[in-house]
Amino acid sequence: AKVQETKEYRIKIPFVDKISTCVFATLCGIIFLTSVLDAAMMVPYQTYHEEQNPLGFLILQQSGTHGFVAAKILGTMIVMCILIFLWKKWRKAAQLSVATLTLFQIILIFYVFS
Repeated sequence: AKVQETKEYRIKIPFVDKISTCVFATLCGIIFLTSVLDAAMMVPYQTYHEEQNPLGFLILQQSGTHGFVAAKILGTMIVMCILIFLWKKWRKAAQLSVATLTLFQIILIFYVFS
């Protein structure tokens, strides 16, 4: 039996594609900068910092501040790579993911500074 392929036809509107790409890149930038800010605050406030994340607390105990910051940076880079991969393969999932992550990062910043 021959399987018939279905093609998805999508009307491309260059202006809308550029806007959605800019929004995606901006939200990725917010996620990245929030993560960097959170990690950077760890260094000057390491004696006062109480890590709430159990995995982060374990990494902090095992590897110290520098290991913790390195793990945060590595985790952020992995997330950015996944988001870019999703953007290239499955835009709707990428848009939902980046919007959700941005919301959580903004909540994190408000929590940290409160």
